[in-house]
Amino acid sequence: EAGISLLEAARRGDHGIRGRARTGLANFVELIDGLDTLPTAPVRSLLDAICRDSGYQAMLEDHPDEMERQRVENVRELVAYAGELDRKEPEHDLARFLERAALVSDQDAVEDEGGRVQLMSVHAAKGLEFPNVVVCGCELGLFPHARSLDTDAGVEEERRLFYVAMTRAMERLALSHASRRSTWQGLEVRTPSPFLADIPGNVLEVRDRRIGSARPGSFGHQAGWDDDPGAASEVVREVPRTLTVGDRVRHPHFGLGRLLEVAGSGPDSQVTVDFDAHGRKRMLLRYARLERLS
Repeated sequence: EAGISLLEAARRGDHGIRGRARTGLANFVELIDGLDTLPTAPVRSLLDAICRDSGYQAMLEDHPDEMERQRVENVRELVAYAGELDRKEPEHDLARFLERAALVSDQDAVEDEGGRVQLMSVHAAKGLEFPNVVVCGCELGLFPHARSLDTDAGVEEERRLFYVAMTRAMERLALSHASRRSTWQGLEVRTPSPFLADIPGNVLEVRDRRIGSARPGSFGHQAGWDDDPGAASEVVREVPRTLTVGDRVRHPHFGLGRLLEVAGSGPDSQVTVDFDAHGRKRMLLRYARLERLS
């Protein structure tokens, strides 16, 4: 009616809103005006400020619903992605970031023909086949996902999903893992997925970009495991015998934390760890890959 934007109407204060809603609207205007004074590059700094000052990240972290708490990982990955673009493209700013994000999320771009790369999740790929398939991020904490490591059933469900990803390929399949990966926590050392070590070496050609080699072999050998693929698959199941309640530990995905509880014995032992950045997590000890610090 006034011919102005919603934000400008909110600033004017004569909008007829009263009580708690008026206070909330005033706080929102103050937030937007404060963020508007920040530079649009680097984008990571701006996103960090938005997540922090809006209270959105804190809301997710403190939510009583576990599924909602897990959404904070999506926020952190978005911030990490912005930081990676800041590093690779000095001219990168908010406008370019939003343009790229819009393109990535445009599912209408998927076409049956045209020679284009189709990017999709494993779940979205079910029932489809392609001549060439690349499965990225074959690392412990990603595939199998860190949230699946607390039970054998969770790990086996991830193994079935991994099988789905592999069998989308009609002619050629590429499975990749990084030795280091940039995340919201910074540059992290990564551990190859235990699923890779179960693939027979005689059907693989392993390429190591660190040394520029291409040869037949097993992922187990490539990852610095034992030459025997069977032994390689057991490495990730090795249980630390020196862990005690109260120890400071490091997890390859969740980072630093303190061991709160050890339950059970043998291969079914479970541990509860209070991670500094992720809160309490319960997981099977043989899959946890915990490193004792003190």
